[in-house]
Amino acid sequence: MAVSRRPSKLASTFRWTVAGLLSATLAVPAAADYGQVHPDAPEATAQLAPLAGAWLCQGESLQQDGTYAAGGEATWTFRWILDGYALMDEWRGPDGPGVNIRHVDPETGRWVAKWISSSNMSWETYDAGMVNDTFVMTCKSTAPNGTRGDARATFHDIQDKTFLWSLDWSINEGETWIPGVAKLSCRRLP
Repeated sequence: MAVSRRPSKLASTFRWTVAGLLSATLAVPAAADYGQVHPDAPEATAQLAPLAGAWLCQGESLQQDGTYAAGGEATWTFRWILDGYALMDEWRGPDGPGVNIRHVDPETGRWVAKWISSSNMSWETYDAGMVNDTFVMTCKSTAPNGTRGDARATFHDIQDKTFLWSLDWSINEGETWIPGVAKLSCRRLP
């Protein structure tokens, strides 16, 4: 019996959808047009308004000896989409490109974020919200070494021209966390 080498309709649709999403990210209006929050969007939507724009980020990653190694440079561009009801960000770094789509669930008032990158080509869903002045996102994830666990990403110290981002990791359902396994220091591009 011959085996078909044609991808299934579902696989083709998925590839087309992801390719279309990544292409649409690049086909947005001029770089200076990052949109704005829709006035009728849930109130919490404005929490991430300061991130709209293009950023240059310097990364570092935690080493086994407790020191940090430089992780390279990346650009991170945030744009309001869906008429200002959602925020899409495009990551372009040494580990490849990725896209996040974030919106506030009007029923819960919590943020939901969907992340996909070229390195894993599968969607991760984050539950997120503000804790004091820090935007905290959590999800089940897989580390680059294949370890399954919980990821906690935070945006903090958000200023007009700078912000910090960090990733914490847990392998015991969030009982304990390894803080700062990856860190970014980002500054707004002109």
